[in-house]
Amino acid sequence: MHMKNRQIRSKDTLEKFNQLFESNPAPMALSSLPDRKFTEVNSAFSRTLEYSREEIIGRTSAELNLFIEPDRHQHIAEVLQETGSIQEIELQVRTKTGKILRGLFSGRLIESQGKQFFLTVMIDITARKAAEEALSASREELRRLTRYLESVREEERKSVSREIHDSLGQALTAIKFELAYIKKHMPARNAELIQRADNALQMTDDIIQSVKRISSDLRPESLDDLGLESAMLWYLEDFRERMGIETELIIEAPDIEPMTCDEKCTALFRIFQEALTNVAKHSWAGSVSVRLTAEAQKIVLIVSDDGIGITAEEMSGTSAMGLLGIRERAQIYGGEMQITGSPENGTRLVVKIPYY
Repeated sequence: MHMKNRQIRSKDTLEKFNQLFESNPAPMALSSLPDRKFTEVNSAFSRTLEYSREEIIGRTSAELNLFIEPDRHQHIAEVLQETGSIQEIELQVRTKTGKILRGLFSGRLIESQGKQFFLTVMIDITARKAAEEALSASREELRRLTRYLESVREEERKSVSREIHDSLGQALTAIKFELAYIKKHMPARNAELIQRADNALQMTDDIIQSVKRISSDLRPESLDDLGLESAMLWYLEDFRERMGIETELIIEAPDIEPMTCDEKCTALFRIFQEALTNVAKHSWAGSVSVRLTAEAQKIVLIVSDDGIGITAEEMSGTSAMGLLGIRERAQIYGGEMQITGSPENGTRLVVKIPYY
């Protein structure tokens, strides 16, 4: 009686397994050991691989030429036999009509009636992978476009900066000389005209200084003539005078400093500028330290302040456009950005860009 009940339960379990096996929307297969021949597949498996059940049963995956990388599949099958299970291993398979699919394979070693079998399940990720690759290609194309636009914009800045500095600056200097000449030859008794000439000279000096500042903000001459370190020193001095924030620059890898500034050098300078702008706007800092170093063939820029620290909300909020710009500039050249902050330690920005 007990034997009969056991047989009934075993039969019920087998029927439930068969029902679940067949109705599962994921492709599933049973392979016998040690020959690894398919003994059963569900409808999803046949439909996905475009074979009829009769064409699959009794044959191996090698005979059907299913796997694009048979050696890798062989290794995974050996691991499965040794460990008893595998989880979401990505493999490429070939359908009957030659279509290439990508799947995540999970498997388990099972035993039934004294025999061992592989039970494998495939999740078709072909469409997802295609979408990911298309998105990745689109992002790469966008980065190339952004890099090109940045290059064009920097050339325009350089051109406008030189035009302002040379043409407008020279014209204003000439006007200053003319005003000085006029003042010198004015009658000494006409105090009002002399005062007006002094006022005009002072305004001309102020405009000349503004022109120099605008020209330097567009593109510092030192960036092209002397390189990144000199441009950073100039900018930090100007920043300290304008904002009243103490500054420090530490260069620990002078051997990587080029005499003329290439695209990566320019990107680092713009990142440095944007980082200091964020310090001035948001940090309430009393001092800021800038460190330029190198590690593992990467230029590393570290900007640290002693302010109130940045919060997680500020890092991802709508006001974080400056950080987004820094991240995008770094990624254009294969780099990365990290930022941390706390009220106790201020904010620390780290940007790494491959040097070669």
